[in-house]
Amino acid sequence: KLTDCVVSGGTMTWSGNSGVQITIGQGCVVTCNTLICGNDGNKVVIEDGEVYSSALCTGGTLVVRGGRFASDPGLYLDSQYEAVAESQTTDHGTVNYRVQKATSFAAVVIRAASGEEESFASIPAAVAAAGDGDTVRFNADWVDPGNPYRISKAITLDLNNHAISNNVGYNMLNIAATPVVIKNGLLSTPGNSSIVFQNGAHVAYLTNCLVTGSTLAYSPSAAELHIGDGCRFTCAALASGHETCHVNVFVESDDVVCTSSKLFDSGANDKIYSHLFVRGGKFAVDPSLSVVGGRKAVAQSVSTDIGTCNYAVVDRTGEETVVAEA
Repeated sequence: KLTDCVVSGGTMTWSGNSGVQITIGQGCVVTCNTLICGNDGNKVVIEDGEVYSSALCTGGTLVVRGGRFASDPGLYLDSQYEAVAESQTTDHGTVNYRVQKATSFAAVVIRAASGEEESFASIPAAVAAAGDGDTVRFNADWVDPGNPYRISKAITLDLNNHAISNNVGYNMLNIAATPVVIKNGLLSTPGNSSIVFQNGAHVAYLTNCLVTGSTLAYSPSAAELHIGDGCRFTCAALASGHETCHVNVFVESDDVVCTSSKLFDSGANDKIYSHLFVRGGKFAVDPSLSVVGGRKAVAQSVSTDIGTCNYAVVDRTGEETVVAEA
C-alpha cells in the first residue's frame, strides 16, 4: 500500500504474475503516463489520492473506490461508487472527477446462476461486471455509450423503459458475443447505426424496443439481428445497403411496426448487400421482396401508435408456397 507518495515517469506497475495488488491511499499523487498494465492478476486498488495519468489501465485489473482523477474513471469504479464531475486545480494539474460512495444506482446485474442482484453506480460498470447469461437491468438512461461500446459477453440488456442514445451520430453498440439480447426500451442515434457487429458474425435479439434516428444495423460480416414482439421502428432504415455491409435482419413477429421510409439505406450504386427476411409485421413501405416463410405482403392501411402503415404481412391463404422461399 502506498500513502503520501508521488509516482511519476512511465508506468506505475506491471506484472505478468497473479495475485499481485497495489493499493493507492491517502496523500498519493500519481502523474505517471500509465497506471497499470500486465495480465489480469496484476491489480491496483485506488482508495484515495490524486491521479493525473493519461492512461489508467492498459492491462491488468483496476478498481476505483476513491480519489480525484484528471480523466473519467467510470469504467473502473467498484460497484458501490460513482464519479462526480468536479474540477479542481492543484499544484500538479487539474482533476475533473471525484469518486465517492454512490448515492443512487444506475443499473443492477442479475446473476444467471444464482439469481442474486448486485447494484452498480454506472451502467458501463454493470455491463463490464456482467458475465455470460447475466442480465443488466437499467435504472437510468445510458447516454453516449461509446464509438461504439463493445458488448463482449452473451448478456441481456433490459432497458427497463430507459434509453440508450448518443448525440453525436456515432455507431452505438458493437455486438461482439452470441447471443446478446436487448429489450424494453429506446435505441436512438442521429447518425451511423444503433447496432453494429464489428467483431464477427454474432447474433443479437431485439424485443419490445423503439428505434429512432438513423439506421438500425450494420455489419461487415454475416451477423444476425432477430427482431421480435413489440418492436417499433421510426429510424431511417432497418439495415445499411452499403457494399461493405452484410448483416442479416430477421423480422419475426406480426407485432412489429415499421414506419421507416426505407428498409435499406442507399449504398454503392444502390446495390443491396445486406439481407432482410420478413415473416411478419406492418410496414409503411412495401416489404414484398423480403417476405419469406409462406407469407406475403398485402396493401392494408393500419393506424398504429407511431404512425400509419400501408402494408401488412399475412399468410398465403389458399396459395401455393413458393419453394425457393422455403
